[in-house]
Amino acid sequence: MKLSNLLFVIPALFLGAAKKPNILFIFTDDHAYQAVGAYNSWLKEHCPTPNIDSLARDGMLFEQCYVTNSICGPMRAAIQTGKYSHANGFLVNGNKFDGTQQTFPKMLRKAGYTTAGVGKWHLGTHMSPQGYDYSEVLIGQGPYYNPPMRVDKDGDGKHDEVIKHVGYTTDIITDLALEWMKSKRDKDKPFMLMYQHKAPHRNWQPGPKYLNKYDDVTLPEPNTLFDDYKGRTLAAYQQDMTIAETMNRGDLKTSYDPKLELSKYVYPTYDLLADVEAPDKVVDADELEANKNRILETLRNYKIEIAKIKAAVGPTVTLYEIIPEAGVRISKIKNLEDDIALSLSALGIRIIAPIPGRGTIGIEVPNRSPKMVSMKSVLTSEKFIKTNMDLPIALGMTISNEVFIADLAKMPHLLMAGATGQGKSVGLNAILASILYKRHPSEVKFVLVDPKKVELTLYNKIERHFLAKLPDTDEAIITDTTKVINTLNSLCIEMDKRYELLKDAMVRNIKEYNQKFISRKLNPENDHRYLPYIVLVIDEFADLIMTAGKEVETPIARLAQLARAIGIHLIIATQRPSVNVITGIIKANFPARIAFKVSSKIDSRTILDSGGADQLIGKGDMLFSAGNDLIRLQCAFLDTPEVEEVCDFIGSQQAYPDAYALPEYTGEENGSSGSNYSAEERDALFEDAARLVVLQQQGSASLLQRKLKLGYNRAGRLVDQLEDAGIIGPFEGSKARQVLVSTEQELNQRLGKNSSNEDENIL
Repeated sequence: MKLSNLLFVIPALFLGAAKKPNILFIFTDDHAYQAVGAYNSWLKEHCPTPNIDSLARDGMLFEQCYVTNSICGPMRAAIQTGKYSHANGFLVNGNKFDGTQQTFPKMLRKAGYTTAGVGKWHLGTHMSPQGYDYSEVLIGQGPYYNPPMRVDKDGDGKHDEVIKHVGYTTDIITDLALEWMKSKRDKDKPFMLMYQHKAPHRNWQPGPKYLNKYDDVTLPEPNTLFDDYKGRTLAAYQQDMTIAETMNRGDLKTSYDPKLELSKYVYPTYDLLADVEAPDKVVDADELEANKNRILETLRNYKIEIAKIKAAVGPTVTLYEIIPEAGVRISKIKNLEDDIALSLSALGIRIIAPIPGRGTIGIEVPNRSPKMVSMKSVLTSEKFIKTNMDLPIALGMTISNEVFIADLAKMPHLLMAGATGQGKSVGLNAILASILYKRHPSEVKFVLVDPKKVELTLYNKIERHFLAKLPDTDEAIITDTTKVINTLNSLCIEMDKRYELLKDAMVRNIKEYNQKFISRKLNPENDHRYLPYIVLVIDEFADLIMTAGKEVETPIARLAQLARAIGIHLIIATQRPSVNVITGIIKANFPARIAFKVSSKIDSRTILDSGGADQLIGKGDMLFSAGNDLIRLQCAFLDTPEVEEVCDFIGSQQAYPDAYALPEYTGEENGSSGSNYSAEERDALFEDAARLVVLQQQGSASLLQRKLKLGYNRAGRLVDQLEDAGIIGPFEGSKARQVLVSTEQELNQRLGKNSSNEDENIL
């Protein structure tokens, strides 16, 4: 049961007295009397509370105290109004508090007081209607570390800003309360400060100095651990307040729960997806027999005898497995692809010679009446429901009618290609929906890049649940090329930060790191935090390469090479799988590939390193490659209205205050395309870098990193600025940049020409 201690440090006297006292109202959540040393509980020895005990010695103990309402929000409403919950209208958390009714801060303001509230609030509306001149409050329950807080400086009911604080929430609230009393209040008036702590509200997260305090301490079981309240009054008996049943592992401080902030989040339900009526038989026995005979007849015409043939019917194609007689060359059969297609009157067949690990030759023949594979049938399969993959993606069904699921976390990146209208966008939606159905918003975030501006817009509705974006960016779905470049560079910064965290935690990957954090073995005050997976999705990659080129390719290549261990995974889709779009660097770091139907064998080889994608029949027919094996699948169909339903369902629920914030990155407006930098825009180390480059006669980012002890991004920006100033030459691939200035005197002249604040006395 939730009890709260309400402590008037300075008792309020009759307001009409000659000198009105200042009032500090200290409010702490969940302080049961057993946890306060002054009440001499069995916990006193193990968990002393000296500061509260000193207040009790100077004041009084409440030994006959009754709880007006045991829930945090309604209890606050009762305190504000002096009314029971049924009278003030705030019965449960989530209700909206009617701030027009009388409250004690309003009465104090009338009496000449200045009023303020700092810390937890939880009444679902801003504080000014309740009579507060100033407020800085947590958003909802607020986290235990690094809390964002809403500030209303003038009491007009419209918060001025949201400030993200760094540190432990209890310490932050205390410092803010002290700061208001010292410097922000009207010192000509008496004050009333409502100073409200989140701690020790469940799910408890102790402060840094207490993280490991009780690791070696065994606390005795409380008397009520197995109390079932039998024999008590009916009201008490019916309450859910037994420790054994209501407490969870997080309550017992055994682990951190990343899902707690959105603990009431409901995963999308399967009834949001459409049912597709499938035919009883995709291929009847007559068609199977006729196809077998035609295949055998065609092969006999070329003097190829077959020992055995069998068929496996899939949703889109039927696989005929043949075992040729001894002495038949495989290449002979492979060269008859077009002849077999002609005899079967098929759209196009694909020969797999041999099928890996089977000792047979496969002939894939399109079905005359292909079966649509619904997303619902895939997501409701036992295989998907029971999977324990980190980032499961349900792609569709195989030729043998088995649901195919792959783990994006192990791929670790995915490259998709296909001609227009062949199922690429549906495939992206299937991937995103799979993760949405399996993962909590705290576990994964998406960075969505959509140059076409229309393919991924539906996901705007889940911005505050699942999307990540740059700070101070209006749209979470990125459509502008400049913002794409900035976002990619921001992800590189995030990657570097995460690697520093892993290094500090002495772990090798995100999974080990999060397990260590959940076990409370890492200190949040050292910037440690729970790390969600980040999935970067880029649609129409070719368009980005055409407009931005190296500025896009370079950070993508860096992410693809390094980001796997820290939980950043890339999905890149394009219509044109040409070599100038999917370069060697990109291909080398994207071992997992998906190919929908493409227009030529060259495109197929570009994406898959083998043929076959040009012989697909379209409409979701695809090849999946994860290494050497090619798997033919029918992609699950997910229509736009279904995506909209899923996004509406998620978007209607309680969300985080904002989208997941990526590190701030401010790039040059026009990248490295010859823009001019003013003296104010140049880096503070620009002149030092220029002198170093001229002295060494080398112009590289790595040199600046080593000598000036800089990060990669800052060194790269300095190189761009040096190029713009004409000190070094342009990028020339594998060649080193040419240094265009040979002497320090020449450099001084150039800097004097280009910089208005040149100091001639600098080294």
